[in-house]
Amino acid sequence: MPTRRDRKEIKVLCLALVAAMSVAICSCGSQSAAPTNPPPPPPPPPNQAVLVSGPSPFPEECEGGSGSKPNYENGEVEAWLAVDPTNPLHLVGIYQQDRWRNGGAHGNITAVTRDGGKTWAKNFVPFARCEGGNGGNHGNYERASDPWVTISPDGTVYQSGLTFDVFADLNIATQVSRSTDGGMSWSDPTPLIADTDPTVEDDKDSITADPIHNGYVYAVWSRYIFTDSSQSVLVSSPIWLSRTTDGGATWEAARVIYTPPSGVYATGLEIVVLPSGTLVGMFIQYDATSSASYTISSTDQGVTWSAPVLIDTDNDIGVVDVKTGEPVREGVANIAVNPSSGELYFVSMDARYSAGVRNGIIFYTSTDSGLTWSSPVQINQAPSVQAFGPSIAATSSGRIAVAYYDFRNDNSDPNVLLTNYWRITSTDGGQTWSEISLSSSFDLRTAPFTGLGYMVTDYEGLVAAGNSFMEFFVTANSGNSSNPTDVFATSTETSIGSLEMSNEHVEINFLPRNIFEQWRRPPDQP
Repeated sequence: MPTRRDRKEIKVLCLALVAAMSVAICSCGSQSAAPTNPPPPPPPPPNQAVLVSGPSPFPEECEGGSGSKPNYENGEVEAWLAVDPTNPLHLVGIYQQDRWRNGGAHGNITAVTRDGGKTWAKNFVPFARCEGGNGGNHGNYERASDPWVTISPDGTVYQSGLTFDVFADLNIATQVSRSTDGGMSWSDPTPLIADTDPTVEDDKDSITADPIHNGYVYAVWSRYIFTDSSQSVLVSSPIWLSRTTDGGATWEAARVIYTPPSGVYATGLEIVVLPSGTLVGMFIQYDATSSASYTISSTDQGVTWSAPVLIDTDNDIGVVDVKTGEPVREGVANIAVNPSSGELYFVSMDARYSAGVRNGIIFYTSTDSGLTWSSPVQINQAPSVQAFGPSIAATSSGRIAVAYYDFRNDNSDPNVLLTNYWRITSTDGGQTWSEISLSSSFDLRTAPFTGLGYMVTDYEGLVAAGNSFMEFFVTANSGNSSNPTDVFATSTETSIGSLEMSNEHVEINFLPRNIFEQWRRPPDQP
C-alpha cells in the first residue's frame, strides 16, 4: 500500500551507525486480458514453494516516461489472495509488478489457479497505461498500487486498486473490476472515486465479497485531506465505502462511513463478514504521538456503521536492519473470522513484550463480534529477533494460521539481511502454536528499496482452503538485481526450503519509530 502518498516516498539516508548497530546482534478492453507470460513453469523441486510470478510483461517507460526515480523491473511486492468459497482449488492472487522507488508499480498482476496452486495463469486489468489503460477505459494513469481481490459465492471475482499520476499531475483514483469467468478475463476498471485535487490523497483500499448475501461486495479506502498540495498538514482522513448489490453491474455512490478526529489518520480498513451477516471492519488510527487499532461494524450490509470499538493501543516501533539502521517496510495488521463460530482473530506488530526494543507479532481474539477483545499474546516463535508482515486466516473447524517474516537466521555481515517466511498454526484457539518454514533464507537487501524501506510486503496472502491453508507471498532473489523478487504459493503442511538453524542472536532496534514516523515522511525532494 502507498503510505506517504506512497508515490511521494523519500529517500532514506543510510545512517552513520553501522558499527554501533553491529553490536546489537547479540488486459486491455472489457472482459479481455491476454496471458502475460509463457505457460506455467514446471513443478518446483522438492522443498520449495510454487513460483507464481515471471518476467515482467511491461516494457520500460510504458507509463509514459515518468521514470526519474528507480524502477525495479521484475520486482514484485505486496501480494494478496482470495479463495473461491465453493471450490477450494480455485484461488485468485494479485500483486504489484515492477515496483517504483517512490511509490506504486507499472501494474497489478492477477494470477489464477484451478488446481489448488500447482499451476497459475496470469493476466491484468487496464488500471494503468502499462496495462493498456487509456482515457477511454479509465486507465489513463502512470502507476497502479494497492491490489486487493475477493470472490463471491457464485464465483464472480472482484479486484480493487489505486491508480495515480506522479509527474503529469497528482490525479488518483480508487477503481474496481470484475471477472465472471473465475479471473481469466476482466471488465474495464470502474472508478469509485477519482480525485484531481492535489490536496487530496486516496490510500489503502480493500474489497470484500459478502459470503452470505451473494452479489453484495464492499470496497473501502481512506481519503486524506490536507491543507495544501504539499500534503504535509492533515485536516481529516475519513474512511469511504462504495458497495454493489447486483454483482458488480453497478456501484453505489461513494460515501463516508467513519470520520476520525481532526488531524488524525484512519487507514487500512479491512472488512470480514460474520456468520450472522454482520460486517466488521478493522483499521488503525494514529497521529504524531499515538496509535491504536479499532473496529466498526454494520448489521445492515454496510448501510449504517457503529461507533469505533478499541482493540488496543499500539507500541509499534518499526523494523530496521540493526546492522545498518536502514528501515524495512513492516506491513500492516490483519483480521480474520472463523466462518462457523464467528470468533474473530487479529494480529499486529508490537514491542511491548521486549521492553520496547523490537517488534514481535501479537495476537488477539474476540468472541462477541468485536465488542471486546482479549489481552494480546506474543506468538512469533523466535522472540529475540524482529518479526513483521503478519497475515492470519481460520478454518471452519477452528484451526488458525499466522504467517510472518523474521530475521532469526541473519548474521553479522552488514551486506546482507537474511530473512525467512514462516507459518504457525493453532488448534486450541491460539493457546499453543506449531511452526513450519515456508522459505529458505533470502537477502532482503535485494528487494526494492522504497522511501519507507526495503519492501516485499505491506501485506501477504493467506487463506483457509478446506482445513488447510494457502500462502501467497513474496521473497527476494538474493543478489539478483535484474529479478529482485518473486511471488510464491504453497499449501504445505511440512517445512519447505533449506532448514537453517537459528543463529540465536538478539536484535535491538536502536532507531524506534512510531506509526506516524514510519508512514508519514516529508515530501520527496527532486
